[in-house]
Amino acid sequence: QLFAEYRLVKENLAIKWDADKQQFETNQDMHKSEILSHQNIVQMYQEREQKMVEYKEQLSKVSSTLENVRSKLNTSQLENTTLRKKLAETLRVLRDPGNRKRVRRHLRNTQSISSLESENLEVTSHED
Repeated sequence: QLFAEYRLVKENLAIKWDADKQQFETNQDMHKSEILSHQNIVQMYQEREQKMVEYKEQLSKVSSTLENVRSKLNTSQLENTTLRKKLAETLRVLRDPGNRKRVRRHLRNTQSISSLESENLEVTSHED
């Protein structure tokens, strides 16, 4: 009878051992799965962090470019304002009847000078 009890205890222990071993392996698989899941999450966050760094660098470049464009635009607007003032002054002078004769004379003289210069260039080029 002692031997039968021993065998019964041994069989119960073997059954319990198998059940515990199975539970341990299941738990171990779950922990491995959780570890992989956490590693994937960490990797995903690291990739997002890297993208954020890249986006910040791109944003900095875009901001710099925008600032340069804004500066050039301000300069162009200032130049346009200056040119408008000069044009308005020129038109005012041209509209003044007393200046019309002088302007015509100046234009004739300028055209005469430029035609002389072009004739001179033609003569010089023929001499070559």
